[in-house]
Amino acid sequence: MITRDFLVQHMDEFELANPLDRKPDVRLRMGLGCSLYMRDPQCPRTRLALARCADHYLDLVGGRIASGMDSVRNASLGDYRPGDVRLAEAIAAGDDVDNHSFGGVFYGEREPRIASHFDLEFGAASSQAAPLHTRPAFFRATFPLGWWRERGGLEAFARLVHHWCTLLSPFHGYAGYAALPSLDQAEFRRSGYLATMVAERFPGLDVDHASSVASMARRCGPPLKLKSANWLTALDDEVLRALGGRATVLDDLGAGFGLHEYDGGVLVQAGAMPELGDRELDEVPAAYQQLSWKLRPLRMQYPDGWSLLRSPGPAAGDSTALTNAWLARLD
Repeated sequence: MITRDFLVQHMDEFELANPLDRKPDVRLRMGLGCSLYMRDPQCPRTRLALARCADHYLDLVGGRIASGMDSVRNASLGDYRPGDVRLAEAIAAGDDVDNHSFGGVFYGEREPRIASHFDLEFGAASSQAAPLHTRPAFFRATFPLGWWRERGGLEAFARLVHHWCTLLSPFHGYAGYAALPSLDQAEFRRSGYLATMVAERFPGLDVDHASSVASMARRCGPPLKLKSANWLTALDDEVLRALGGRATVLDDLGAGFGLHEYDGGVLVQAGAMPELGDRELDEVPAAYQQLSWKLRPLRMQYPDGWSLLRSPGPAAGDSTALTNAWLARLD
């Protein structure tokens, strides 16, 4: 049996394939993920900040990106070479927020059906892109854990997330250990249950689809709803007010928490290092749980027919119930 500690030590080697596939391609990996959500997708400052953060990620990971697409260059996934696009330059030169939805995907594999440690996804709809025009802007970036062991450790990863928060001013976000499934949505419908199997055992492990979460944040409101807590959790001042005020949410968290301010919000750090927990040992990360309790009044609830996790069963309702139970996993 794989233990929690063994999994952390060998996280970059973790791979799962779909046993139904003739060719055992990797459908799930594990690593670090960061997702941030911004209130106004048409705000020029937000869109330029998205572009700058995307450029920053691409500069960091360099040649690890094999394919990409973005609204500046093209609309289909193709080969990517470092330096192919400078998104901030393109947005600064002209951005028609009424007619131009800005977004992109950059991926560590040429074949999107294969899971990758490296994934960048971001989006901000135009004002004419109904019904998506009211969906919050989103930014999602992932890494292998070992990438940070060689670059200053998890403290450096936390500093990067905070830096992105200072640029983007998210209303909500989270970062920590994450399941990294296939980018291809048809493949995720086939193999997404693999992520569910792992996430149900390890409550500190995130499963994410940033565009879906952004849509649910709006659909389940008003006000905008939240997904969950993680090692790093971003909350803006408006969210804090809706939860009873900054003092109610933050003042009694305890010495194990860190608070990293950004313009209009705070990034809450739950402990010195991320945690996985282990249901088989009846272990839920206590700091994650403490923060999660405070976020419950604004937690999103997926409606029937919608899901973030995939059930092995054929019924869509199974996946909806599974998703909502998982969102409450830290209670």
